Amino acid sequence: MVSVQSIMIGKIAPAKILFFLLTLPLLFAAPTFAQGNPAVADCGLPAEGVIQSSVTYTLTDDCEQTGRINIATVVPNITVTINGGGHTIRGDENMSFLGHLVTLNLNNVTIDGEGVSRNYIIDVSTVNATNASLVNSRGVMILGTTLTFNNVLLADNSSGGYALGGNGAAVHAGLNTVHTWTNVVMRNSLGNGGGISLNTGATLNTKGCLTLTGNIPYDVYDPVDGWTDSSTGPCAGLIGNGDQAVLPFASPQACGLPAGGNLDVSATYTLRANCEIRSTIRLSENVNIRVVGNGYAIRGFQGSYSIITAATSVLEFENVALESVGIFNFGDLRANRLKVSKLSPSFVNVGDARFSNALFEDNSESDPNSRTVIVSWNAYQDGFTRFTDATFRNNHGGLGVLQNFFATIELQGCIAFVNNSPADYVGGITDERDPNCAETIVARLMGGGRAGGG
Repeated sequence: MVSVQSIMIGKIAPAKILFFLLTLPLLFAAPTFAQGNPAVADCGLPAEGVIQSSVTYTLTDDCEQTGRINIATVVPNITVTINGGGHTIRGDENMSFLGHLVTLNLNNVTIDGEGVSRNYIIDVSTVNATNASLVNSRGVMILGTTLTFNNVLLADNSSGGYALGGNGAAVHAGLNTVHTWTNVVMRNSLGNGGGISLNTGATLNTKGCLTLTGNIPYDVYDPVDGWTDSSTGPCAGLIGNGDQAVLPFASPQACGLPAGGNLDVSATYTLRANCEIRSTIRLSENVNIRVVGNGYAIRGFQGSYSIITAATSVLEFENVALESVGIFNFGDLRANRLKVSKLSPSFVNVGDARFSNALFEDNSESDPNSRTVIVSWNAYQDGFTRFTDATFRNNHGGLGVLQNFFATIELQGCIAFVNNSPADYVGGITDERDPNCAETIVARLMGGGRAGGG
């Protein structure tokens, strides 16, 4: 075989041969891993661009991403290591780390999605995360084939989809993917199966400490037994990139009900006065919560859901008025002697909800495609909703008072629709009400409360 050197020497003037031989080692030297990579910002990481060769970045400050970081697919495969030094990487809607056949090592760093909607933040083949916090994505935080977590926090990640067995809100576990977690806290994941949704052929192994809280509808959606749990108990102290493993317990207010937070332990709350919900209450998996209202009111906040329930949770209301308390129910909701007013947003039931002796009054909806009181939707479970002895009065806006979206709504007993617009209900209704019942239910609230019942 004719060598590169002989071809070159045959075409280069003798006077230039010595210069060429002196520079030849530079041409064939081992890569420096910097050539062709995007420029590094002051914080120690590129703000965007394409990484062409293996590289280690050491952060000297918090970083702001202005675009995607793509990692080239080449042979040998590229490894990108980010040593965060306790710093945080944030970005706009274009922020992501993308690359196939790529290894991404994350050490002592926080990846913060800042609540901006995107399909994913990290989509690479292999992720090794140690002492890392992965938070605030509005889309899947991580997709990958092999994910190894050691001392990692996954928090406040959500996905806009609600299909059963979806992509997961924090981690997507696709076909033939392997996920190994040691000392992990995953909390407040919402949508698309919950925290992690194991698709067919995916496996999850959990070891060391493990805390799962506020993940809705499931912590781990696993219809194929891909989860092997060898964890030893909940995490304590610091987790991830210096975050707290345990949030303050959602203790009751003087009125008798927590003002917000995750409910991880089954309990009965008895109201002693009107109560206010100031931040979202989340019922974790396998938690049963009963609220005995004594005729008092619970006031929520408009524009977001005041209560969200996991798929295997139970929430019961007895003798209580709800004002501006929007509920997104994935689990089992029961209510007796209930008055509901000023809803915005309205109730969403994708689980099982049953109301008896209930008055739904003075609810309004500005979105013409929504509904004023409740939608029954079969996105996860049956979306079964039953009303027994209920009155719907002075509810206006949206599509109508009730909406059945490929699910079931049943009407039983004494049912009255009074002065609602534009419609009492849309979609199919199973009407089994008593045709001879002339009674109008007016919130049969009893006890010492002053919630406006009769």
